Amino acid sequence: DAPPALAEMPARVAFGAASAAAYALACYAERSAAVAAAFGGAAGTIVFLLAQGTGLGVVVASFAAAVPIGLVGRLMERRNLAPPLVVSIAGIVPLLPGLALLHGIYAILNDQHAVGFASVLGAMAIGTALAAGVTLGEWSSWKVRVRRQQARRRRRRTRLVDVAPVSNYSDGQSS
Repeated sequence: DAPPALAEMPARVAFGAASAAAYALACYAERSAAVAAAFGGAAGTIVFLLAQGTGLGVVVASFAAAVPIGLVGRLMERRNLAPPLVVSIAGIVPLLPGLALLHGIYAILNDQHAVGFASVLGAMAIGTALAAGVTLGEWSSWKVRVRRQQARRRRRRTRLVDVAPVSNYSDGQSS
């Protein structure tokens, strides 16, 4: 497949975000989870298109696209009170290889076994790459959270030092 044209990118990103949000809403997720899924779907679509544009294969591009989806899912967990699994699953929906799987099964049913099994195995490879990428994104989010917590602690300490009361007992007199 040829890499997508740059002119198609905004439409593909918008439809990736819309399909992720629609899937989340279809699964009875709250609006905040649907918004987080839309961000995940848009981020995943952008990374997928950029990775394909650089010449990476579909499986590697799918893996690379799934990492920010898992990261967004886990980071939005506390902010939106959205379960990360809902956000991650809805976020990868635009990247699922449904058409490749359909073509593979159709080819197998029409006695084109080599073409069919190749397509089905390719779809399984993409699915595995998506699962591994989401897992890596969720796992790597702990580092981002730890850095955020450290920054908050530093800000609190500096605020406490700046606002520390001045003692009246510095001149040696007792009251």
